[in-house]
Amino acid sequence: MVHFNCDILSLIFIEVLHTGSSSLLTLGLVKRAWYEIAWRTPQLWTRLVLNRKSHFTNLEYAQLYLQKSGTLPMDIHIALPDDVDVNEMEGVADLLHGQTSRFRSFDLHSQIRRELEEFFFLMAEGRPAPLLESLKLTVQSCTPCDTVFYFVSLLTAFTPAPRLSHIEIPGWPLPKPFPRLPNVTSFIVDSMSLDFIPIYELI
Repeated sequence: MVHFNCDILSLIFIEVLHTGSSSLLTLGLVKRAWYEIAWRTPQLWTRLVLNRKSHFTNLEYAQLYLQKSGTLPMDIHIALPDDVDVNEMEGVADLLHGQTSRFRSFDLHSQIRRELEEFFFLMAEGRPAPLLESLKLTVQSCTPCDTVFYFVSLLTAFTPAPRLSHIEIPGWPLPKPFPRLPNVTSFIVDSMSLDFIPIYELI
């Protein structure tokens, strides 16, 4: 039987999670020694995924990742569930509000644009994000009513963000005035659900 020391196992676990071939839960269930190594390896806790109602009604899950990752940069992936209302979003938004300086990437998806903007405003308004490199905001659908409100929270969210180089946002309406993004090298405007907007206006 081959025995690995804890440092080597930590590196193996980091690589396994990086490739997406396993999860923290799977590693922890193999044996107690593996669970303890994973528990003491901050690099394994830097990718926080929130996509279930329980992640919003019980903050312990998010708090655990924020605590176990120490001071390392984090990748945040949030898909707002259909059955989570705005009041239930506030706890997670408030928790992440104080952690934006650690964000390396932020990916927020919502079925409805209004909910995306409300959550984004609560969490990122006036918050610095010095390590943020990628910002992705996507919505499943957009209605003509959504075009009444310009994405004003984008103007003051994650400011400053000097490393931001990739941004993806819903296609319409764009914020006015549009924020300065001097270091962006990749910019995606999602217009998949905007059939009611004339193409010349998007351009």
